[in-house]
Amino acid sequence: MNLLHRSARRLAMVAALVAGRTAAADLPPGFELRWTPISGGLGLADIALRAPESAAAGAVVRLTARDGGQVEFLMRAESVPDARPPARLYTARLMAGSGEDTSAVRFSIALHGDGEAVRGVLGPFAMSASPGPGRSTPDWAKGAVWYQVFPERFRNGEPSNDPRGPEFFAARWASDWRMFTIDEIEAARARVSMFHPHEHRSLPDARAAAIQARRYGGDLQGLVEKLDELADLGVTAVYLNPVFHAHSHHKYDATDFRHIDPSLAGDGGPPERPDETEDPATWRWTRADRFVLDTLLPEARARGVRIVFDGVWNHVGTRFWAFEDVRSRGRESPFAAWFQGVFADDDPNADARLAGAGVRPGALVGWASWNSRNGSLPTFSRGTDGRLHAAVERHVFEVTRRWMSPDTGRGIDGWRLDVAPDLPRPFWEAWCALARSLNPDALLIGEYWFDARGFFSTEHAAAVFDGQMNYPFAIPVVRWLGDVSYPASRLGGQLSELLSRPAQHELVHMNMLASHDTARLATMLHAGAAGVREYNAPTPARLRGRRPDARAYDLVVLGVALQVAWPGAPMIYYGDEYGAHGENDPHCRKPMPWPDLGPMDNPADAADPALRESFRAWLRLRHHARLGPVLRYGDCRVIDTGLPDVFAVERGLNGQRVLVIANRADESFDARAVLDRWAPHAAGPPIRMDAQAESRETVVSPRSAAVFGSGWSE
Repeated sequence: MNLLHRSARRLAMVAALVAGRTAAADLPPGFELRWTPISGGLGLADIALRAPESAAAGAVVRLTARDGGQVEFLMRAESVPDARPPARLYTARLMAGSGEDTSAVRFSIALHGDGEAVRGVLGPFAMSASPGPGRSTPDWAKGAVWYQVFPERFRNGEPSNDPRGPEFFAARWASDWRMFTIDEIEAARARVSMFHPHEHRSLPDARAAAIQARRYGGDLQGLVEKLDELADLGVTAVYLNPVFHAHSHHKYDATDFRHIDPSLAGDGGPPERPDETEDPATWRWTRADRFVLDTLLPEARARGVRIVFDGVWNHVGTRFWAFEDVRSRGRESPFAAWFQGVFADDDPNADARLAGAGVRPGALVGWASWNSRNGSLPTFSRGTDGRLHAAVERHVFEVTRRWMSPDTGRGIDGWRLDVAPDLPRPFWEAWCALARSLNPDALLIGEYWFDARGFFSTEHAAAVFDGQMNYPFAIPVVRWLGDVSYPASRLGGQLSELLSRPAQHELVHMNMLASHDTARLATMLHAGAAGVREYNAPTPARLRGRRPDARAYDLVVLGVALQVAWPGAPMIYYGDEYGAHGENDPHCRKPMPWPDLGPMDNPADAADPALRESFRAWLRLRHHARLGPVLRYGDCRVIDTGLPDVFAVERGLNGQRVLVIANRADESFDARAVLDRWAPHAAGPPIRMDAQAESRETVVSPRSAAVFGSGWSE
């Protein structure tokens, strides 16, 4: 049967394919072809061919790479359930290589009989791999390797800018986290008595207040010092927790979005207080601002590392410049409408009582806050149109322009958006449209603890965000690693559900396992089922402050292997690679245990360089000459091992297949049976391609993973 089409017929077929599916009349009876674009710049797309079982025994893609080379590979084949007449589905993910977003991907499909003979050819076709406006995601973020930096605790590169003053306690970097001096406790008590109740209402005692007051001097100069080490680890992108001017160590209580906190990037010079208003024409660049723009960003880019800021547009701190004006002037403040305030004359019946208490009419007496009524994080007002209050939104938009498109040159590479569900969708739609207009290649990631696929592009709607902090990935993976009652089949079912999200988004999600909002991964896994049955559950009292055992750290590395294996962008929380441990906030935010700074006072906090090398070995697989493209861009399916302690995932690209087999058990596992079931669908005999260096070894050690490849010559 000759399936070669003439030109006019081929053009009609291409038009139908662009819409996602060919019409039945454009192919021989019983044939159907679907083309799903993923990236125009990479020439990346999924292709699926449904064909009668009698028409062919196999299908081979003949792809013209954008460098002019020819690539041929076998498509994955499976029977179509309950098809009448019997049919097969042939699938593949193909990549033509880098090029213009609008460049066509050229290919044909050869149909084979039971032998090697070609029965016919579909095509050639010239297809667009671009998902289209509003549906594309940045190619640099697809399969990136992320590193999350909590700046105040990462590294002190410039001691002259360390925070000083009676509100802070200057702590030594190597000091024992759980030890308190008498001076520290007494100073904490004094500080608590100095401030308004809303500034310390969450501090249960002087010890907690002491921890919150500690400043270790971490800064962005320290990050620049360690960019080479991060690049060596395999990192290609850094997510910074907030760096804008703020009072706390975490900086989620912004005092000014217009400027970088001088304790994070200043040079120790005299304080700068620019005479500024809400008018962007009055805004100036401080020395700290210029350090980010002139040093951090260029130094990172020189190493192939992108920098993403944390955008907190829902709330600010009580020392935010506009909120301070409202506290001072009450209803008369031009910024009174920016916040959800309660003023003394809002309740006429309360006027006499408030006047007797010395509260003037119109004074601010209450406000909505993210963390509690009259709390330390006042929330911005909403408008009647479902967005932020118009004046607030203008300010946020101007701040966004300032950091994405500064008049000094190139700005940041994107944003991680804090508490995204707390802000109205219409605001996010408008804000993301602005951000993409400033930099179409910027990455926009929402903080969602649930599957937020409704904010990604679909067949009918453009995207709001490019991706999310992938807690829907983290939660089942951590559960499987730490809870022996949770089998691999359940993990596979939950993760497979995520694969129904659009591929261009699935490849850019931040696949973290722990963060600044959770206990450290090693601590969760040290607690076993009690620490993971409910993600980020309180650490059992008997384990608090204790260093996790070797078994827990083995499972941490196994978690990194799964991050590398799964579609998306693995993200490491600072210090995990050196063995950092601790319960949830504040204990998950201890100073980074750098080996070059000498020993920590508490031996339990010592750095483990060997653990870092294990992280590095896995993360650098994303850069491996052969495995890297498959792990960054390949399609994915879960392989059923039939064993609760063994999880397997396959990635595929241009006919090259990678199988990662993870064994959480305390005994070795011989993977021959799994490989034998996989081999008929692979493109050749499986080859071990991890530390066993292209051998035929099939044994997977306890609490470890192995990588097998197919489709390459040995």
